[in-house]
Amino acid sequence: METTGYGLRRDNTPNSGINPLPAPADFQVSHGVLSGTLDIKVSLLTGAVSYEVQLSQLDLLIEKNWSHAASSKTATHIQLTNLIPAQAYWIRVRALGTNGNGVWTGPIHIIVV
Repeated sequence: METTGYGLRRDNTPNSGINPLPAPADFQVSHGVLSGTLDIKVSLLTGAVSYEVQLSQLDLLIEKNWSHAASSKTATHIQLTNLIPAQAYWIRVRALGTNGNGVWTGPIHIIVV
């Protein structure tokens, strides 16, 4: 039948592609108790196994400017340590699930104290 020039019938099957996890909601960054620390929180996301935090001090539009800062199994208390006081950082978070990486939050800008 393929050689007749007519297309073959294709069964309509549901898309087997899996959508990524959405960006975590309620993303917050605050100064930690100790100098050089930041506390990060996001809302618990159904399907998330862990959370990844990245930071940048350079152009946010260039993906290679982001570096891994932390991984956490909890969404409610993630702490970044050993940051340089008086330096400005951009922070973003995404959830990691059994089906892959989720969408990044919008970045938050903060100056470490």
